[in-house]
Order: sequence, then C-alpha cells, then structure tokens
Amino acid sequence: MVDAILTNTLLPQMSQILLTASRSDEQYRRLHVTCEQGEFHCQFAA
Repeated sequence: MVDAILTNTLLPQMSQILLTASRSDEQYRRLHVTCEQGEFHCQFAA
C-alpha cells in the first residue's frame, strides 16, 4: 500500500517539480508533504 502511494502519487509530483526546477538551476533542501482531503501535496523549499 505504501509503495503504491509513493509510486503512483508522490513520486510523479516530486519528479515534475524537480525537473522543472533543474531547468532554471533551482536547488531545494527541504520537502514538505501534506495530505488534505485524501490528496497528497508536495512543497519544496530552498
């Protein structure tokens, strides 16, 4: 179950954010994951 959540929900979100950031040379040091109304949200911070 945890594997499915990571593989199908969190990793695609994280990958898109990191790939977009890498195009503009942004770097992140922290990741904050929340779950609101059954949906996961990722926020990166420098």
